[in-house]
Amino acid sequence: MKFCTLTLGCKVNQYETQAIERILCEFGHTLVDLGDGCDVCILNTCAVTAESVRKSRQTIRRMKKLEPDALITVCGCYSHLESEEVADLGVDLIGGATDRCEFARMVAGTQGDGSSGLFCYHPLGSVSVQNHPPSVDGTLFSKRTVTQGDGSLVLFGEQMDENSNSFSRTQENRPPGFLRPPVFEELPPGNTASRTRALLKIQDGCNNFCTYCIVPYIRGRSRSLPLSKVAEYAKLLEEQGYKEIVVTGIEISSYGIDLFSKTDEPSPCPEGNHPPSTDGTLFEKRAYLSLITAISTIQNAAPNARLRLGSLNPSLLTPGFCRELSKIPNLCNHIHLSLQSGCDETLLRMGRKYNTTQVLESIESITKHFNDCSITADLITGIPGETDEEFKQTLSFIEKAAFADMHIFPYSLRPGTKAAKMPNQVEKNIRKERAKTATEIAANMSNDFTQKQLGKTVEVLFEQEKSGYYSGHSTNYLEISVKEKVERNSVQNVRITEIQNERLIGEIN
Repeated sequence: MKFCTLTLGCKVNQYETQAIERILCEFGHTLVDLGDGCDVCILNTCAVTAESVRKSRQTIRRMKKLEPDALITVCGCYSHLESEEVADLGVDLIGGATDRCEFARMVAGTQGDGSSGLFCYHPLGSVSVQNHPPSVDGTLFSKRTVTQGDGSLVLFGEQMDENSNSFSRTQENRPPGFLRPPVFEELPPGNTASRTRALLKIQDGCNNFCTYCIVPYIRGRSRSLPLSKVAEYAKLLEEQGYKEIVVTGIEISSYGIDLFSKTDEPSPCPEGNHPPSTDGTLFEKRAYLSLITAISTIQNAAPNARLRLGSLNPSLLTPGFCRELSKIPNLCNHIHLSLQSGCDETLLRMGRKYNTTQVLESIESITKHFNDCSITADLITGIPGETDEEFKQTLSFIEKAAFADMHIFPYSLRPGTKAAKMPNQVEKNIRKERAKTATEIAANMSNDFTQKQLGKTVEVLFEQEKSGYYSGHSTNYLEISVKEKVERNSVQNVRITEIQNERLIGEIN
């Protein structure tokens, strides 16, 4: 069987797609590009914004157009949340946001079975659905379709309460309402393509329930890859030749909070190592395994690889945490903050568990312990209730923070979230205009940071050749190009000499 994959959304989705690829290749199937005569097309979807949903639908149609004879299979957050919509697009196999191993097995099982019916899967096996499939989370249905004696269909929803780990069973016809998968799904690391940077997913789910975000309802509660597996996977990646490991998850700041056992002896944790709880306080009375522990474990298992962290909650980055983090060898001087706003009133409305004073203290701690660190951040504009004055405060804050780069998005209403029901919804055109304004400021800050790199010597991991240059990324995540021929997947010291059309140019030292 020849199959292709496409991925939308976050690095966690990328990791999970790579795992599906590895599983199918181990079954003896062949990974090809879309348009190369595939037997099966696989799309891993995203639902974090309305735009990502639009792209998911658009990509399904593109797959059907380019591969008219292929089976179209879809998994991920969009198909989990809106499986009925996905079914209406003529998809052959629908999975959810977890249990990628079972999804891969189901994909492999479609080969040559002659079936034209729509399939989805659940713990008891696959079921053919004549009309709409139930929403699936891969381990448990959020809406389970049960055929009655009279042939009618009843949808049973599993409702999750954000304030507890208990779930109430209801008979209803609407999302959300999702059970968390009971354990962290262990997926094989690495990928089938020849790449230089590897992702390592150590955490899934989220306990924060920010008012604008649908992810906790899809991905479930926070859960962590056990430390023994963290070490095993990191070692394997280094043995496979990767020179950099990117530590990723839905909310890696919460790593370890589910691994604590009441029978465990309390272990000493430096101040600031504890992930923030859902009420914004630190876990001071219980000895949770921390992100520091996980990163140290990765470094010990893969001592020759550079380590890069995914997005971090600003409240985690206390002076003690930054001090301990800076002691880990080979950790890249690049910290990405899940900021979201630069106004205290807006942050409170978002359900974030920190204020702007804490964020500035975090930035101060980072710059104190990491030399020439690239501090980047996410920002959402136009959250319900955000006034012109609040937005001005956000602009003033990001300029004061002087971020090296930013990812900026206009707020996207997600049905089922608290923000969707809030009063004073901001008009879509205003949300977009605010995002445009913030992006212009962010571009100027990025240019300032880049200008300051001239004359510096940095370590670059070379990844590809393009337009006559060999390029790669520095530890602080700047793309740098050189004219000299450089071996791919090699790490070289490069002196930055000039900027050409916003591209950093350097010379091998």
